[in-house]
Amino acid sequence: MGLADSETVLTDLRDSIENSPKAKRELEAKLTEIANGEPLTTSRARVTSFKGVMHRGGGTTLNVACDNHFSSNHRTIDPITLRDVRNKMDKDMGLDTDLAAFTGERPNELYNHRITQFRKLNDNYYALDSIKFQNKGGLEHFTILPARIAEAAIKRAQDNGWAGIRPNWIDAWRRIRASALAGFGVHLTAKYLRQRYKTIAHDAGMPANHFNFLEGTNPTEGENARFYEQEDEAKLLREYDLLLSENLDLTHIGEPKASKPRLSDLLTGTEAEQILSDLQAIKSKLGIPT
Repeated sequence: MGLADSETVLTDLRDSIENSPKAKRELEAKLTEIANGEPLTTSRARVTSFKGVMHRGGGTTLNVACDNHFSSNHRTIDPITLRDVRNKMDKDMGLDTDLAAFTGERPNELYNHRITQFRKLNDNYYALDSIKFQNKGGLEHFTILPARIAEAAIKRAQDNGWAGIRPNWIDAWRRIRASALAGFGVHLTAKYLRQRYKTIAHDAGMPANHFNFLEGTNPTEGENARFYEQEDEAKLLREYDLLLSENLDLTHIGEPKASKPRLSDLLTGTEAEQILSDLQAIKSKLGIPT
């Protein structure tokens, strides 16, 4: 555009194109050319960023087609490899990874929570409360995670003098990705663990509205799906404990699950006989063969 680089170059550029429609068209044509250069993802990101600076800095809108929404393939990492990746991590990386795996939240939301937003539910689980401005969808919600993970995150933050869970989470995840790629040749990201959370919850039969709510997505199934009362907390906790907690654990993938006691193991002989008798009576009334 014939402008020398200086501290005021953007202001000069903005003045130039506002006073000359021809100059604005020339700039837009050049930006369109840059946006379609290789590598495409980087080029589009640069132009999108520049358009944002011009708009926020002075309200100048540039007419440049620059779609930077690229779909990505979420190829499944072999479960045993994922376990080995996690178990080779140091304590700090392991905690950051577990926080993402057990909550399924967007990383920017998750790690920017203040540690005062942890809330103990019982000896085994904590809730992590989110207020609207912390969530991309403007959803006030809570997620659930094991007590050992929550307490480790609180202790680490207190030891480091952090008000939040992980102030420099972007650098922390760069380190995690580099370690997984160098050691095992896999691309592990917080987004992958968020997708894994959804997949595990879906495959376990958890209602979509429930796991969407927990990981910070607006529930959409059914009428008035966004409305959740506090009394649902106990139901969500039971579902998390029964369907998610063990399956989300990265450190024990592939190991035998601890068997849960059967109902018959918890009943006396008389109680079991009475339940069986009642069940047969119900089946008889319904015409179901016994």
